Amino acid sequence: MREVMIENSAKEKMENLTSNYENTENGGFLIGRLNPTKVYIVDVTDAGELAKRSFNSVIFDNATLTIKVNEYLENDLFIIGTWHSHPKGYSLKPSSIDLKTMAEINSYFEVNYYPIYSIVNLDKFNRFKMCCYELDEVGNLIELKYSVIGV
Repeated sequence: MREVMIENSAKEKMENLTSNYENTENGGFLIGRLNPTKVYIVDVTDAGELAKRSFNSVIFDNATLTIKVNEYLENDLFIIGTWHSHPKGYSLKPSSIDLKTMAEINSYFEVNYYPIYSIVNLDKFNRFKMCCYELDEVGNLIELKYSVIGV
């Protein structure tokens, strides 16, 4: 099981982006570096200006995100996964659609470098909640512990 570390600034950015769309899903890419034992998240993107957000889905604006990702690549930072929010007060467990999407994304990566998936939301008291997951080589969901750094 990999160790996940997220920069406080990236966590706060996810929290703000989630607050902006508390009754719909929002999301984006997790940006950083990873290896077979560690994941380091240094930033996150939004879904993009032209993203389509609804109560139960978010469709990323790929044109806008491609430009943003190229800027990260120039600084040796990579897409290491995705994050998305669930509406306020809902579960942080992946839905069947989430699991299908995760499996599809995994198919583009090597086993030792599978991406991380984060699901976030605000609880009924407006507290930010976050879970990190990965799928193993046979598609089993594994919840990962994470730590916030740079606080």
